[in-house]
Amino acid sequence: MFPCLGCSQCPFVLKGREFTHPFTGQTTQLRGYYTCISKFAIYVLTCPCGLINKHEITQMVKSHISQHRSSINLRNMSLPVSKHFVEKGHTAV
Repeated sequence: MFPCLGCSQCPFVLKGREFTHPFTGQTTQLRGYYTCISKFAIYVLTCPCGLINKHEITQMVKSHISQHRSSINLRNMSLPVSKHFVEKGHTAV
């Protein structure tokens, strides 16, 4: 995935054509060219503690990242990602 270089979510995109799982070391090659404005994508959210969460989305990636960051900053305990971040003391920056 690559940043679109035009949105506030770009700093949270890890640039590259592959993803390596932090625990198993398994590397997955990305097929295609994806940016923050891509739709119908699968992306991986990595947590500061090393956990990962895979998302299949139909909206733009930047919108989904923004929603995650907002729910974390609002300390929304009804959503799994924000609940984990709040319980573990992580921040969305």
